[in-house]
Amino acid sequence: MRPIPPLWTSVIAAGQRGLVHVTGGPRDYPGRRVLAVGLGLSAAALYGAVGWKFTKAGTTIDPRAPHKTKALVTSGVFGRSRNPIYVADALMLASHAAWQRRRHCRSGSGMSTTPTSLASPAGSARGADAQRPSAPAGIAYRLVAIQTV
Repeated sequence: MRPIPPLWTSVIAAGQRGLVHVTGGPRDYPGRRVLAVGLGLSAAALYGAVGWKFTKAGTTIDPRAPHKTKALVTSGVFGRSRNPIYVADALMLASHAAWQRRRHCRSGSGMSTTPTSLASPAGSARGADAQRPSAPAGIAYRLVAIQTV
């Protein structure tokens, strides 16, 4: 049995969250939340239009039950796209990605402090270990590059 699209969308969204956690996420930018909400509302409207067309046609939306299909829907949003549900999934994922932001940022620096050893002051309780990065090399390099820009 093949996984249904909502499962794939959830897996991809979890991957986006994982990337934000590992990399510190994208920089904040003006209009980020407006963009995210606009994309999310567009996706919700498209999901609603799809559901309405399927209900109006008296057929099922469940891809696991093709034997329950009573009609082929080719009008409305289905006249514009072969599969508007996938378009709505992509819009929802774009909304989720736009909503993500840097977490654990020092004010004004733009540097993620997720690996605390890089952000610890030299005189901290950790002593000499405070200067040794504990993060993987790729993350440490990214943090240094952001700090020097």
